[in-house]
Amino acid sequence: MAPKGLGSATVRDRYARLRRWPCAAHRSDETVGALLEARSGPKGYDGKSIVCVVPYSREGIINKTSWWHIDSRANNCDKPADTEHRCWCRHGTVGETVHVDKVGNTCGAGAGSIGVPGFHGFLHHGVLRDC
Repeated sequence: MAPKGLGSATVRDRYARLRRWPCAAHRSDETVGALLEARSGPKGYDGKSIVCVVPYSREGIINKTSWWHIDSRANNCDKPADTEHRCWCRHGTVGETVHVDKVGNTCGAGAGSIGVPGFHGFLHHGVLRDC
């Protein structure tokens, strides 16, 4: 269940004005900022595979959501054969305040932001923000 105040209409309103979303642990694939533990996929140092629901906008209107597998490889990773590093360094997990950056065993890909079709931003201190 989505936390109070994070229904889809509210998220659209927030996107239009603030372009930031609190991230929370819940199981709604329609709510931007949801953090989910995937059953499979790349895993972080804690053995968990965490996914964040991000907005997918077209012409400035959010009409869908997309998934960011935080523990996955970046498309522009410069250490693809190195299985020990993380392209995004995730601090925290579902149910905690999650922060993603480049502090840790990482590669030279970007500055810790996520870029998916229709969205480019950061997950810092539990808040998903666009660039």
